[in-house]
Amino acid sequence: METLKLTLLPRADAPSQARRAIRVACAELADELRARLELVVSELVSNAVEHAALAEHALIELRLTIADSRCRVEVDDPGVDFSLRRRQPSPAVETEPGRGLFLVARLSSRWGVDRLRQTTRLWAELA
Repeated sequence: METLKLTLLPRADAPSQARRAIRVACAELADELRARLELVVSELVSNAVEHAALAEHALIELRLTIADSRCRVEVDDPGVDFSLRRRQPSPAVETEPGRGLFLVARLSSRWGVDRLRQTTRLWAELA
């Protein structure tokens, strides 16, 4: 069952728009799960904004599915050059590349990347 589908422009306010949409769509979830989900969505959308900014006429697609007490979020962007290299972030540098995916990995049960024909899909599942 799809709970939320949202199309975003790759702008600086896209992560906050996504968090607001998640907050409304997931109002009935436990506070701790909703907070983790908001953070994961924010990081995935921020990553998509960075990659989509390089593409012309880019849009970001966000989908959230909740079923059997599991949340799955998918974020598609037109970037096709995504690297799976994970870096250990330094606590002293908050904007270090790779920090967002480190958080996604820590907050989700599973996460991954699917390379589609003309897009990259980052996804995460939270229990």
